[in-house]
Amino acid sequence: MALVKPPEKITLIEVIQLLEGPIALVECVTNPALCHRSRACATRDVWSQLKKAMNGVLEALTLQDLVNLQRRKEQPEEAMYYI
Repeated sequence: MALVKPPEKITLIEVIQLLEGPIALVECVTNPALCHRSRACATRDVWSQLKKAMNGVLEALTLQDLVNLQRRKEQPEEAMYYI
């Protein structure tokens, strides 16, 4: 399988939404019709804010960012020597 765009052009939100669908902790956030209380539900507002925050993080990161982060984590830590 090959990518249609370079990894630095593919955001994590694109990957997640392609594999999992929209990101929401509860279904009523993406489909308010599921609950007759959606418009009057304070908890739904909190879930909506969380969805927006998660989307913001995932939109800001690319596959290349994830690769770079993993490579940095795999680097051996420098030993500290005290004399």
